[in-house]
Formats: sequence, structure tokens, C-alpha cells
Amino acid sequence: MAGRYPSAVERLALAAKLMLAPRLTDRARNGDRGMASATFAIGATAVRRDVLDGRVWSAAAHRVLDDDGQRLTLCCWPGVTTYAPTTWIEWLGNRDDAVRKQGIPDLAAGRWDLGEWIWRDTVLLTWVGLDPDFSVQRFQAVSGGSTQWKINFERPVRRTAIGIDTFDLLLDLIADPARDRWSWKDEDVRHEALLYRVGVKDPCRGSVAAEP
Repeated sequence: MAGRYPSAVERLALAAKLMLAPRLTDRARNGDRGMASATFAIGATAVRRDVLDGRVWSAAAHRVLDDDGQRLTLCCWPGVTTYAPTTWIEWLGNRDDAVRKQGIPDLAAGRWDLGEWIWRDTVLLTWVGLDPDFSVQRFQAVSGGSTQWKINFERPVRRTAIGIDTFDLLLDLIADPARDRWSWKDEDVRHEALLYRVGVKDPCRGSVAAEP
């Protein structure tokens, strides 16, 4: 009932992880063992949250389609209430790229605000637990458009009483299983996030941090 992603998507994701291994979370250092074994009932609601330093960065309710204690399949569809950074919600309305990119220094400084947003346009299936460093997502347009497969790199998932907590690493791949290819998503945002992550930019000043 929950369906399954093509084997080519899994193969592309694992190949990409080998390239990115030095950048991903050091689970041994952080003592993070990923998902616990407690399961959610099929049909139950599970809230997926991105949490950084104890603060929620995004939250969305999903329906549980399958769960064996290690691998979890979730679904979200148009009309579901979600919570996201206000910069992202504003960008969806005006498509101002400067607004979208402002979310990166806000995130680095820990000063974001959440707003309510209603999921639209696509039915989202998410497979969690294939690997601690990423989940697999399928976006199916409700209007009958093409299907998009995404590899979402994230911190290892932790189960909670209401769902799962992780944190999006702003590092995504768009997978094309039919052609056995993948490409980066939002490369400009990924590059901007990396500048803050390695200390080239200062979130408070918006300038080069390593000044004399």
C-alpha cells in the first residue's frame, strides 16, 4: 500500500553520499544512533519537524503509511497545515530571490520566525530510514504533472512522542531514475549555506568573518 521508490533512486542516493561523506553529520562523535524501534500505527499522524539547537525550524503533519520500527513511510497532501520560516513563505508569494536567501543568515544567527502555510500542488511521499543521512521523497503533482524524486540530506532522525525530529542540511539531489542521473537542487542556496557553515560569512554582519 505504501509503495516503493525505484532501486535506481536508492543507488543514486548512496553514490552521492559517498561523495559527500566528509560533509555529513559525524554520528559517532555526536552519539546519534538514528531512529529508535518504537513504531507508529498505520494511519496515525506523525509530525516531521526540523529542529536546530532546540528550536523548531519547520513542522508538518504526515499520515503514516508503513512502519517497521526502522523504515517509516509518510504521506502529506494539499490542504495540510504546516509551519515554515516566514522568509520561505514570503518567497513563495513574491518569488523574490533575496527574500529566499535571507533565510540562510537568519538560520545561522538563530533568529527565524515561523508562519503557517498550507501544503499545496503535490502529494508528497517520504521514505525515512533507508540511511541515517538522507530520506527519499517523491513529489506527485495533483494536476497530473510529472513526478519528481528528491534525495533529502538531513541529520539522523529521532522518533518523538508525536513523530520524528531531524534537520534539513539544505543539500538536495533531484534524481532521474529512468536515466540513472541526478542533479543538485538550489545550488545557489547550498553555496550560501556552506559559506556560513565554514565561517566565511558572519550571520550578524553579513560580511566576511575573517577580517584583519
